Amino acid sequence: MSEMLHKAFDKLSGAKKRKRSDKIPSTVLTAVREGLSHPAIEKVRTLADRQIAHAERISESSSQIPLTTYNDIDQALQQIVGTANFLSTSFFYDAAFGSVVPTPQFDVLEALDQPWATTENIPTLRKYWDELSNSIDAWAYGASKEFLPKVGNDDLAK
Repeated sequence: MSEMLHKAFDKLSGAKKRKRSDKIPSTVLTAVREGLSHPAIEKVRTLADRQIAHAERISESSSQIPLTTYNDIDQALQQIVGTANFLSTSFFYDAAFGSVVPTPQFDVLEALDQPWATTENIPTLRKYWDELSNSIDAWAYGASKEFLPKVGNDDLAK
């Protein structure tokens, strides 16, 4: 376990040869901060702050609330999941998200029938649900590469 933690820190520090004085470079923390400063996160935060959590009366003199799309929310969630997984696994040596999409203990599409969907379309919806869940779960894997320092020809960042 100790060797595994040392190797994990080596990746984080970018060290080619381990020394007691190894430190995490500030570029790693800068990359984490930039990851959480993504424009999509800012748009969703502004929407939540100004229209949902603290709904304000929009006047002509107030600044316009940026249009936030489903894709913005999707991108913001992807950035947050990737950053959270990196911090959890690389900084705190803890568990990563196994699945981002909560796994219900029942069939989410079982009672979904007309007028929302026809019975014939349920298999297509089930396939779409599975594909969407799998693609969102994939956000949790491999995100650390964008935060780790680059190390010449060494394969530490893998």
